Amino acid sequence: MAAYVIIGCSAAGLAAAETIRRLQPDREIVVVSEDEKLYSRCMLHKLLSGERTLDSLEFESQNFFEKNNIKWIGGAEVVQVDEEHRVLVLEDESELPYEKLLIASGSEYFMPPIPNFRDGKNVFGFRNVRDVEQITKATDRFGKRVIIVGGGILGLDVAYGLARRGALVTLLEKEKRLMPLQTDDYVSDLYAKAFRDAGCEIITGVA
Repeated sequence: MAAYVIIGCSAAGLAAAETIRRLQPDREIVVVSEDEKLYSRCMLHKLLSGERTLDSLEFESQNFFEKNNIKWIGGAEVVQVDEEHRVLVLEDESELPYEKLLIASGSEYFMPPIPNFRDGKNVFGFRNVRDVEQITKATDRFGKRVIIVGGGILGLDVAYGLARRGALVTLLEKEKRLMPLQTDDYVSDLYAKAFRDAGCEIITGVA
C-alpha cells in the first residue's frame, strides 16, 4: 500500500509530490496520470501553433521522479476511487491501494448544452496534448474555418495557435468584451485589436 497517491502530473501534482517527499523522506509516493510526458498546459497553444514541440514544453526534467524517489504510473486513467477501502481502480482494472490520496488532475472544459454540440465529430475542447492532436487532425480533415466559443484566456490561446497555423478563426464571446473576468474595456480592446490584426474575426455579446 502506497503511503501517498497523487492523481495528476501537472505543476500542482508535482509540487505536492516534491513537498511531501521533503517532509516524508522515507514514505512511498505514487503519481498516477493520463499523460505520458511532463508538459506545461499553459504552453499548449504554442504546440498547437507549431512553434514548440512537446519535448520543449517540459517544466520539469524527465528524471524528476527518479531524483525524488517517486513512482510514476503514466498513461493510466483512474476510473474509480473506492474511498471505503482506500483503493484506486485504473482503466486496465488494476488496483492501487493508498493511505492518503490527493486529486490534482486540474479542471475540465465545459461543453455548452447546445443541441447536437457535444456529439459533433468536429467539436473539441482544449485541455491536453490529445486535444491538440485532435484539433490539428480536424483542421486537415474538415477545413481551416474554425469557430471558437468563449473569449476568455483559453479561447484566446486556441485562437492564437490556430491563427498561426493559418486557420480562419471566428471567436464568439457572450459578454461585451474579451477576457471579461480578467480585463477592463481598455485592455480588452488591446487584445481585440491584436487578434483582429492577426486575421481573427471577433464577435462579442452573442450566445
